[in-house]
Amino acid sequence: MTEKEILEITATKKDIKILYRKIKLNLENKAESNERMNQMENQIKLEIEKLRNESNERIEKLRAEIKIKLQVMKNSLLKWIIGLILGQTITIVLTIIITGK
Repeated sequence: MTEKEILEITATKKDIKILYRKIKLNLENKAESNERMNQMENQIKLEIEKLRNESNERIEKLRAEIKIKLQVMKNSLLKWIIGLILGQTITIVLTIIITGK
């Protein structure tokens, strides 16, 4: 084997080692990147769940407030109708008493 062939083999071994190190480093970087992506994905899922819960709480609070307001409005309307009926009844009774019929 000539000196040139030995140098070429040695250079090739060095190239292979360098290439191996680059590939290994690249894989490590990808693994770290995937881990960061997974952490970010989990964080985003947690934030979405938190927002969903907050939104549901606000909706339930609004429903409760609207239910109370509707009940108040129903009660007011009922009082108004009762007052109207009583007013008409008194008017009829007074008319009967006054006219004597």
